[in-house]
Amino acid sequence: MRTFVTQSALLVGLAVALHGQAERKQAAEHVKRARAMAAQQKHEQAIAEFERALSIHRASKDRFQEVILLSNMASSWNELGEPDKAIPLFEEALRIQHETKDATGVAYTLLGLANAHWFGGEPQQAFDAYRRLVSQTRAIGNEPLLAHALNNGGLVLQSLGQDREALEQHQQALSLFQKTAQRGFEGYALNNAGMAHANLGDARSARSHYERALAIFRELRDAPSEAYALHNMGDLALRAGDHEQAIQFYRQSLERKRAARDRYGEAWSLARLAEANHAKGEIDGARLLANQALSIHRAIGDQAGEANALASLGRLERAAGNGKLARERFEAAIDIVEKTRGSIATPELRGSYFATRQSIFEQLTDMLVEAGDASAIVAMERSRARLLLDSARGDASYERVQRQIFALGQRLRKTLSAADTETIRERLRILIAQAGSMKTPGRGTAATAAELKRAAGDGTIVEYWLGERRSAVFTITRATIVIAPLPPRGEIERRVTALIAALTARGASTPRETAAQRAKRIAAEDAKWRGEAAAFAKLIWPGTIAAGPVLVVPHGALAHVPFSLITSGASVTTAPSASLQRHLGNASRAPRALAVIADPVLGNDWPPLAFAAAEAASITAMLPAGEATVRTRERAARGPELFSELARHRILHFGTHAEVNHSDPGRSMIALTGAPITLEDINNMRIDADLVVLSACRTALGQELRGEGLLGLTHGFLHAGANRVLATLWSVDDQATAAFMREFYSNLLRKRLSPPKALSEAQAAMRKNPRWLHPWYWAGFALHGYWR
Repeated sequence: MRTFVTQSALLVGLAVALHGQAERKQAAEHVKRARAMAAQQKHEQAIAEFERALSIHRASKDRFQEVILLSNMASSWNELGEPDKAIPLFEEALRIQHETKDATGVAYTLLGLANAHWFGGEPQQAFDAYRRLVSQTRAIGNEPLLAHALNNGGLVLQSLGQDREALEQHQQALSLFQKTAQRGFEGYALNNAGMAHANLGDARSARSHYERALAIFRELRDAPSEAYALHNMGDLALRAGDHEQAIQFYRQSLERKRAARDRYGEAWSLARLAEANHAKGEIDGARLLANQALSIHRAIGDQAGEANALASLGRLERAAGNGKLARERFEAAIDIVEKTRGSIATPELRGSYFATRQSIFEQLTDMLVEAGDASAIVAMERSRARLLLDSARGDASYERVQRQIFALGQRLRKTLSAADTETIRERLRILIAQAGSMKTPGRGTAATAAELKRAAGDGTIVEYWLGERRSAVFTITRATIVIAPLPPRGEIERRVTALIAALTARGASTPRETAAQRAKRIAAEDAKWRGEAAAFAKLIWPGTIAAGPVLVVPHGALAHVPFSLITSGASVTTAPSASLQRHLGNASRAPRALAVIADPVLGNDWPPLAFAAAEAASITAMLPAGEATVRTRERAARGPELFSELARHRILHFGTHAEVNHSDPGRSMIALTGAPITLEDINNMRIDADLVVLSACRTALGQELRGEGLLGLTHGFLHAGANRVLATLWSVDDQATAAFMREFYSNLLRKRLSPPKALSEAQAAMRKNPRWLHPWYWAGFALHGYWR
């Protein structure tokens, strides 16, 4: 469980002794009684006393004391788990402090406001307030408060799935707490860092941090804080399968939280007790505990807790055989996740937050798949590629805001003063929030079953779901949605690994391998690929598919599979979500046909591109003079003029090296002369392209983000406004790539075939050539996005 420092812990002592007139003395007595009651956790009585003092100071127009009393009242509401009552009080205090230019007071009030938003289930607002607080505390040089900002902000990052970044903040906070001799808060930072370690799978480090935190809390006789460390020890035991020990820890935690009247913490301990009892098979007792947790979460406005409790009740009702009620519980939880997600303005945080809530969608999907219910496809679509759906083009106002965001992002790359940087960042925050609030029909929402059928038209949509215990494939046509069972995720992942190994042996290198050993290894794998491909197709492909285009929506490891190889020559396109199709396919209005960026001047870190120049020349020769823009060698350089030039072309072709960074997707890049284009650049671009071709190795891959798919270059160009992206699933042969591109562009530009058909025929031509017969040379090219 998370340990926050609340503003009341820092404001005790800020109210100065009042003297003078009788009214001021009376106010001082009210404040004195309020502080005593707050120290005894009697916050309702404390609030009543603060209100009496506030009315006196408002009458005398003492704005300094007014702010202190507003903040203390708000902090007491926070302590009572009533953030909706705390937030307006903090905001009123902030308005006064800005008017009176009280920089230190602003910092303390921002801390309380951030906590209130967090407890109210508003992570984006909390994150924004903590970010403002970090900036404010650094500006005024307040290291103790900076430590609190970093520590609490780290907890928000954890809730959004950013555990590594959160751990860094907790470690910085820990050092500052130690430096400034804040012993109790040192325990907080240790406890929170332990949570980050647990989320990252390091149970040993987590336990060490929790035990150190417990020792500090017991030394200080801080029972409320001890409660949270005990709760987290219970989480470790529950993950390890020790249900009895977990229940003991949770009960100890619950006892201390109730004594402290910590309703937020009480609700989460009840929820965890419900999970531990469920794990023991005690369904009725678990249901009672989960309902108690749900009631408290709703009473205090904790939306994240409410969603968690509803999902827990969904699992319990499913275990009890109450399928209808289980479905209602899961869907209610998903509705809350959707609402909360919609309030998160920053796309990166929205994606990571959604990833942490994927288990709710998976539980509902698993239940429906087990029942053979084809409506599971709707739950699946609600969980997929929502970042891309959010960014769907077509709204002029939205596009204008996005261009402003991109322009400001480019300015931040320059050397600016601290003040200018902060001004731009604040403007970006406002614009991103504005973009997030813009709604156009269908943008950001998943398709219904009826809409998916209409989208199938004269083709077929094949969508996969891989679950721990069972998987499924859905075949969607204009008339029907058919569900068929598949083996569990683990078995499919093993088969994918074997298939890819057989297909890519020619491109793999083994350290200290001799030529004879390499030839033997490749021969062995060559002997396997046909059998592996046939067996895999039989395992996962739904059988006979009607003539017409095929859209494949893969899941998990299936994103690495060359479906053109196992579909008997069908015209195949893949996409991370079928719902995305209704936002794609608008004809590009760009004035020029083709931009080719190829054969840049690269350093010794990259192998030479022997065929890139010839590939570029052969492609541009297929168009009339003046229809293509070509940038090669020194001119194939990154710069502001390149981004604007790309936006003026309908087809973008990159013939160079690329690199996918799986640990930090934003650093994935396309190599150019001087400096690369990164995925971060691409996400900020706005293009109007029918097709982007990435003629480089492994450009279709990326980091797997639950619910979104592979975050890589392909995802980035779709986000930027491309209809389709042609990319590669593995390291492809340079000479074979040049031959493939000649075939593909001839089909596309001379024969005027659609991109899916041009790809299918290019692959068919390659496999007829004895030199390129092996699928390593051609099957790795895959089309993503619009499938018509």
